[in-house]
Amino acid sequence: MEEQQDRVIGGEGGQWVGDEAHPDLSQKDPTIVQDTYNIVRGLLTQYGWLVLFVIIVLMYLKSKLNPYLEQYRRKRENATNQASYNPDVALSRQEAMEQARLRMQEKQDALAAQYAEELRKVTVCEVQNDSTSENMQHV
Repeated sequence: MEEQQDRVIGGEGGQWVGDEAHPDLSQKDPTIVQDTYNIVRGLLTQYGWLVLFVIIVLMYLKSKLNPYLEQYRRKRENATNQASYNPDVALSRQEAMEQARLRMQEKQDALAAQYAEELRKVTVCEVQNDSTSENMQHV
């Protein structure tokens, strides 16, 4: 058992867990990252201005074509909405909205009549108060 502990799999970075040895899997030299960085850096060094120019042209084209694309999307959406249009459902929805409007209008008319009645009462009281105060002044 002691002989096994002296022998570590993976060299110095390995470790023992229980009776089995596990190597250290962390990479000391991340070559994939370095290679990718070098490739991207090389491409940008050689074609940087071209990449910048292409990005600017694509952004310009997108800004010019965007209104046409939105219009096309709206047309397609309207076409699908018209295809699924059910006149009976639309008529019932319209009638329900009209009834709701009438109910709200009746409620508003009742409130307006109530307010007008209160105003009339207030003005009548003021006129009576003014007439009694004038009568007292003449006496």
